[in-house]
Amino acid sequence: TPVQYASMVAIQDNEGIDATRLSAQIAFDRSTLGNVLERLEARGFVERYASPEDKRVKLLRLTPQGRSVTRGAEE
Repeated sequence: TPVQYASMVAIQDNEGIDATRLSAQIAFDRSTLGNVLERLEARGFVERYASPEDKRVKLLRLTPQGRSVTRGAEE
């Protein structure tokens, strides 16, 4: 979907971004974006990991599969 693609591109360009900053960057509601991220994570495109500075904060990065899908959509 367009929101999933926008999320993946933003994560690719800003690896280690948190969901709050991501929602502001792509101008999408934080609660709805949470559902989008859950779907992307379930499909193996995105992974969440704890911030080294604050374990309560989850950061985002694309998986190798997510990078491949994003590259394929850009071609």
